[in-house]
Amino acid sequence: MRARLPYVPYASEPRRRFFEPAGHRGRRPLASRVPAHRPAAWPSGTPIHSLRTAATHYRPHGAASMQSLIENARAFSSSVAERRGDFTALAEEQRPQVLFISCSDARIVPSLITGARPGEIIELRTAGNIVPRHRTEANCAVGATLEYAVIALGVPDIVVCGHSCCDAVQDLVVGRPRPGMAMFSRWLQRAEYNSRPASVRRGVATQHHLKTQLEHLRSYPCVARRLRQRQLRLHGWFYDIASGEVLAYNSREIAFRPL
Repeated sequence: MRARLPYVPYASEPRRRFFEPAGHRGRRPLASRVPAHRPAAWPSGTPIHSLRTAATHYRPHGAASMQSLIENARAFSSSVAERRGDFTALAEEQRPQVLFISCSDARIVPSLITGARPGEIIELRTAGNIVPRHRTEANCAVGATLEYAVIALGVPDIVVCGHSCCDAVQDLVVGRPRPGMAMFSRWLQRAEYNSRPASVRRGVATQHHLKTQLEHLRSYPCVARRLRQRQLRLHGWFYDIASGEVLAYNSREIAFRPL
């Protein structure tokens, strides 16, 4: 039986639940749905990486997975009825504080990693968390989202989050196109990945790739202007899927360190 993850707050102190996922209602207790050797529940403040043990047992696939999504979507409105006021406020406006750029990999869930609630972050997801270098005459969804987040919403922080076991980065390292995926191959070229001997080591290639995407961000006029005005901060994060650890890029040390 698939185990569903319990709510875990972002900070170490207890935090009021914003909404209860639909899948948490009308189901058997968590203790009856996880293996006996796994903890049945996690106390408030448990680090996110502790959830990986339960996540490894969640293997949705095929029609069963789609039906589960449909059932949860149907029940969502009633499951958040107690927090209707919060959602009504969200319908009026959004004031996210962070633009979170991550890979479109299904294993990366920004709200789970950060503990963000609806309305707190605006997400931009691309294959390989690639941020193409700015080109004046090019229409690009990445550039459009950047302008909207930086100019219209005025976010003060941008996070570019790479991750371990990234297929896109692996393809960049190997340098061989996938058959029948011409658009994907052309997209990878926008990463401007330059291979280095050390980059074949686990995680190093992704971190090197991540630093390049941070530099590409600076090529966008709206980003460069806000950086000069000291109204914007850029962050490079590396998320290790197996351990749940998040490393942050330290530009002074030119290295990734634990958050």
